[in-house]
Amino acid sequence: MVMLALLNQLLGVVDARFTQQRLLTFVFGGADGIMDTQESRKLRVWQSMLCLEVWKTSSSPQQFGAYMLSYSDYDFQRLMLSEHKPLPTPELKKE
Repeated sequence: MVMLALLNQLLGVVDARFTQQRLLTFVFGGADGIMDTQESRKLRVWQSMLCLEVWKTSSSPQQFGAYMLSYSDYDFQRLMLSEHKPLPTPELKKE
């Protein structure tokens, strides 16, 4: 029984990582679904910015650790589909 419970946990972890990787590839990978070097850099920058924001809003290092360890594909979906108004983007001058 203990072995079945362990197997269930292990399969759950693998499935969650696969699901999150597929989501990230869908968002950052472009139309071809393959992440090239530039798209991988964008993903790493986005993850770094997310980590920084979580650090700024956490009240303690323990809370930060708990947030980062429990981050899942559901959290990513909530971030991507939030109903907050987007921040204004500066207009680029055309030369």
